[in-house]
Amino acid sequence: MVVGTGHLDFSDFAAFKEQVDLSAVFPDGGVDGSNSLGPIHGARALTVVRRYLAAWFDHTLRGESEPLLRGQSRRFPEVEFQQKEDERRRPRRPSRTNFGRGHPAAQAR
Repeated sequence: MVVGTGHLDFSDFAAFKEQVDLSAVFPDGGVDGSNSLGPIHGARALTVVRRYLAAWFDHTLRGESEPLLRGQSRRFPEVEFQQKEDERRRPRRPSRTNFGRGHPAAQAR
């Protein structure tokens, strides 16, 4: 979650929201009636979106380690990480890479 953003801050609208009065385009607060543009500065919203998307693609497609995706960052304090509902209810299981040599799953490899 990016504090201070609305739905349209993740689009091209963020790039020029300080220069153009968008209230005529979205008089009722947005497409869905919510506050579609948040108070975050447009350039900052785009910087956050670009950096986190790049980190996600580097991690997912290139297999690179991305510390930015692991949790809070001093560079981007407006980004908050949230657990999924099902992760809150049950304990995490160890990944395959965390199994020791004596574990049955490690021996099955």
